[in-house]
Amino acid sequence: MENFKPPFDLEKLVAEISERTAAMLSERIVTPRWLKLAAAKQYSSYSRTTLLKLAKENLIVGFQDPNSKRGDWKFDKQSIDEYMISQVVGERHKALSILGSLKAS
Repeated sequence: MENFKPPFDLEKLVAEISERTAAMLSERIVTPRWLKLAAAKQYSSYSRTTLLKLAKENLIVGFQDPNSKRGDWKFDKQSIDEYMISQVVGERHKALSILGSLKAS
């Protein structure tokens, strides 16, 4: 079990986020912090249902825009990033705990 590798790579995720950030800065692309539902879906690859659930559970920052007559939702891109990273770190911790308990057996 020493060769066990979790199904994700935290360093790769951090590198990917860094590359995206560097690319945006080098191209001087300004991305908004607040994303409408469609943009948040595209950015995160989460479904509408998942985004709304995460916002209602206060796991990401999202709200119904009070200036929208249709009740459109807006989501904080930074909170989506933080949530996605927390999921990877959480999964890594679980995998390491399982591996540790297997070694102890």
